[in-house]
Amino acid sequence: MKKPANPTFPRFCAAIIDVLKESGGSASPTEVIDLVIDNLNIPETELEKKSDAGLSYVKNQIYWARFRLLKLGYLDLSQKGVWSLTEKGARVNFGENDEAKIPDIDHKTELLGILRALPAEGFDRICQRLLRESGFQQVVVTRRSASGDIEGHGVMRVNPFISFNALFQCKRSEATVGTAHIRDFRAAIMGRADRGMILTTGAFTMEARNESRRYGLPPVEIIDGEKLVEVFEWLQLGLTPRQIYIIDQRFFDDFR
Repeated sequence: MKKPANPTFPRFCAAIIDVLKESGGSASPTEVIDLVIDNLNIPETELEKKSDAGLSYVKNQIYWARFRLLKLGYLDLSQKGVWSLTEKGARVNFGENDEAKIPDIDHKTELLGILRALPAEGFDRICQRLLRESGFQQVVVTRRSASGDIEGHGVMRVNPFISFNALFQCKRSEATVGTAHIRDFRAAIMGRADRGMILTTGAFTMEARNESRRYGLPPVEIIDGEKLVEVFEWLQLGLTPRQIYIIDQRFFDDFR
């Protein structure tokens, strides 16, 4: 997806905070998006702008703004997908001239936004590519959902001597994966694979993380959005590394 020439995430960050305060601290994604659009009086001409995949630029920017607010600690994750203010978010007030205080979006946030905005077929193919680049062989997708989630199986080659069969799920979602989902997925593994893997562009609850590591049960590897970005970085897949230099002021102190 092509990024707009002049991203306007800051105005959406402030608008999301205002809408949630007006809504008592929480609201569904649809409610937030509709109210943000109304409060900002976004014209139809802007609302009609879409990416090559047919997705709304405005809605994508709102979702990216929400992800930035999560990273900054102003919003909280919800297993049910509800957007809610943290105590920090309830206290903050972004004025008209405060947009510059919101840090610019970095490559991690942008990458997750791109993955979430891919069409279902594109998300399907990029997940297969990611798995293959990570060492999976014989990757087969057995189920595709309308939302773009996929399920399948493959063989993970650890080294020339060791390999294991694995079932995987790749979820294109901002929702938080809970304990019940881990248990259901583990039940599907029994007798079919050595272990499972759930990859999501969202997050996992702490209870789900604990459940994935339960002793004596088939392991379920979990990769959330943050870890997913690290995998893309490690593989340098779709990312171009750049070397930067930072001045070490202490070195020059001896010469001042």
